[in-house]
Amino acid sequence: MTASTITLLICAVAATLAFILLAAYLLPVFLKLRDLMVELQSTATEVRHLAISLQKTSERVNDDLERVDELLNTSRDAVVTVSNTVKKVNGLFVAQSAGLFALLPAIRLGWKLIKKLKGGR
Repeated sequence: MTASTITLLICAVAATLAFILLAAYLLPVFLKLRDLMVELQSTATEVRHLAISLQKTSERVNDDLERVDELLNTSRDAVVTVSNTVKKVNGLFVAQSAGLFALLPAIRLGWKLIKKLKGGR
């Protein structure tokens, strides 16, 4: 055996050992990477389901908000109608009868006096 053959044999053994050590080091890394990919797929599936659920919830909330908006518009219309009615009643009856309302305390005082004179409480 010549020196170059021995050198080539030693290099081949060293390369083989280096490859075995590299494979022994990378095998757990590849196994962990495979486990992480499986976990990533399950997480992606769960996120997809949550996104669909969130979209359905958002649609329901938007529908409810539209109904609340309609309710607020109806309530505002009712308040405007009641306000206009009160203004008309005030203009027709209360404002014209303001002088009579001023006499109510005097009438009440007179009524109490009449009750006292008749012997009531």
